Amino acid sequence: MRAPRKSTRFKVLTITLFMGLLFTFAGCSTDTDDAVFVTAITIGSENDATTIATHEGTLQLSAIIVPEQATDKTVTWSITNDTGTATMDQNGLVSAAESGTVTVQVVSNSDSDVTAELILTISNQVTDNREPLASEIARSNQNIDQTMVGESADEFVPSSSGSCRGS
Repeated sequence: MRAPRKSTRFKVLTITLFMGLLFTFAGCSTDTDDAVFVTAITIGSENDATTIATHEGTLQLSAIIVPEQATDKTVTWSITNDTGTATMDQNGLVSAAESGTVTVQVVSNSDSDVTAELILTISNQVTDNREPLASEIARSNQNIDQTMVGESADEFVPSSSGSCRGS
């Protein structure tokens, strides 16, 4: 049997090397290597407002993500009613209900350890005053069905001593 020539060995070696490199690069994926993770969040609002002073007012909040080119910028909003009451939607809109303070929190969906909090002050919310008003109306209507009979109007007007005449 004859020994292969040097040029044939070189060709076989070159083809083998080329095929190995081809399979190595074809099997690599750079998708996970390109992910940019959220490192910080801050909560912003128009004019950096931290109060809602209008009856049933609203305040639009926004999540400011760092770095700006983060791959997953989605967040989850929540609110805790402290001394006040408010509601919040998942777009960061806070709606006032009762005066006091509430705590807003935003959490990164890509890393739940990355969060931010903001305390909002709510004022000028009218409380439910229907019960005192209803009680006062009921008290004033106690004698509404009674008919008073007399000859002159002063019989129904209290005298200076505080007693009524004509009863």
